[in-house]
Amino acid sequence: MEYVFTFDLPTEHASFRVKLHRTLKKINATQVQRSMWKSDNLRELTRLAVLVKNVGGSARITEERLIFQ
Repeated sequence: MEYVFTFDLPTEHASFRVKLHRTLKKINATQVQRSMWKSDNLRELTRLAVLVKNVGGSARITEERLIFQ
C-alpha cells in the first residue's frame, strides 16, 4: 500500500527542508507536488512526520486509494 506524506514547514527551516527532501529520495519516495510525497515505507514516513512536528511544522500521512479510473 502506498501512503501520501504532506508537510508544511516555517520558512526559517530551509536547511531542514533540504535534509527532509534528501531523506525522502533515499527511501525512494516519489514527489507528487512541492511538499507532497508518496511512499510505501510507513515507518520512515512516520519518523519524518515526527521530526517535522518537532521543528514547528505540520505533517500528515494518508493512505492512497484509487477511487475512479
